Amino acid sequence: MSSYHLDHLQYLETEAIHVLREVAAEFERPAILFSGGKDSICILRLAEKAFRPSDIPMPFLNVETGHEFPELIDFRDRRAKQLGAKLIVRTVDEAFAKGLASPTPGQISRNQLQIPVLLGAIEEFRFDCCIGGARRDEEKARAKERIFSHRDSFGQWQPKEQRPELWNLFNTRIKPGEHFRAFPISNWTELDVWLYIARENIPLPNIYYKHPRQVIRRKGLLVPLTEVTPALPGETVETVDVRFRTVGDMTCTCPVESTATSAADIVAEYNVVKEKLDSYGDIEKQYKECSQLNNEKTTYEKNKNSINNTILQNENSLISLKNKLGNVEQNIQNLNEVPETIKFSDNNLTCSFINGELQIINNGSLTLNTSVCICFFENGKYLKLGNCVFNSSVKNTKH
Repeated sequence: MSSYHLDHLQYLETEAIHVLREVAAEFERPAILFSGGKDSICILRLAEKAFRPSDIPMPFLNVETGHEFPELIDFRDRRAKQLGAKLIVRTVDEAFAKGLASPTPGQISRNQLQIPVLLGAIEEFRFDCCIGGARRDEEKARAKERIFSHRDSFGQWQPKEQRPELWNLFNTRIKPGEHFRAFPISNWTELDVWLYIARENIPLPNIYYKHPRQVIRRKGLLVPLTEVTPALPGETVETVDVRFRTVGDMTCTCPVESTATSAADIVAEYNVVKEKLDSYGDIEKQYKECSQLNNEKTTYEKNKNSINNTILQNENSLISLKNKLGNVEQNIQNLNEVPETIKFSDNNLTCSFINGELQIINNGSLTLNTSVCICFFENGKYLKLGNCVFNSSVKNTKH
C-alpha cells in the first residue's frame, strides 16, 4: 500500500474545504464575500471543490465603493453568472442616498464607508456567517483573526468573545443578531495563493498580469491615472508595463512594474525577490555579528580601563608602602644612632652621657630613657631594658 502524503498546497486546500463545509453545515444563512479579487476567486474554486456536483449553497455578496476598477466589476459579474450563483450587490452611493453613511470631508477613499453598508446588508438578509478571503499575512488587523471570527450584535470584533480553535473543532454558536466571519484561507500566504492559481489554472482579471497603464510616480509609488486619482500640478504621466498584486479601491491601490504574463511568471518573480530578501537576511546577520563584536570590544575596553585603574591604584599603594617603609627604616636608623650628649637629672642624681662616657653624680635611683635603651639605677646597680651596657658601682663610670 502506497503512503498517503499531502504537499503543503494540498494540505491548505483540504483545510479550506473543511472550513467551507463546516460553514454550510453549521449556519442557516451563510454568504460568500466576492469582490472579483484573486483571494475571493480562490474561495470560489475551493467552494466548487467542496460542494460539486451540487451548486454552491450560498449567495455572493459584494459592497461597491464606486471606486472599483472596471475590469474587476466585469469579471465579478461574469464569474457569478458562470457559476449560476445569486449575486447581491450593495453600494456606498445607495447608503449615501438612504442616509446610512456620509462622506468624510477631505477624504477620497471610501474603504471605511463599506462597513456600515456591509452591516446593513447582513441585517437585511439575516446572514449569520460571511466567508471572506482575508489572510493573516496581509496586515496586523487581519493577523488577529481566527478562522471563525465572532462579531457581536453591533458587528464589532470583541477579543473576549473569540472562541478557541483546537484540532479544527469550531464553536459556531451565536445569539440572535450576532454573526461570524469565516476565513478559509487565513493560513495561506500571498505566494500560496499564486501557487494555487498556477496549479489550478484559475482565470483572473487581466489587471493582475502585465498590461500597459498610465501612471504617475508619486512618493516612490506608481499611482494609476483615474478620474479619482488625477495628476497633480507638476507631475508627469507616463505609460508603464505594470501588474496589480492586490486590487481594491482605486484611491489606495497601486501597481508594480512587471513583465509577468502568467501566474507561473509571478511565482518566478517571488522567488527572485525571496533570494534578494535572503541575501538581505545574510547582511543583517553579518550586521548583528558585527554589532555583537563591537559590544564585546566595548566591554573589553571597559574591563581594560578598570584593570588599568586597579593597577594604578596598586602602584600608588605600593609607593605609599615604600614611603612608609622608608620612614620605618629611618626610625630604625635613628634608634641605632647614639646621640653624642644626653643629660638627665632628678632630685638625687645627675648624670651625663658624653661621647660614650657615662658620668654619674650623686647616689640614688636613676631611670635612664634614651633612644638607645631604658635603664634603672638602684643604689649603684642597674637593670638593662635595651641595648646598653653600664658598669655603675661607683659615682663616675666610663662606658
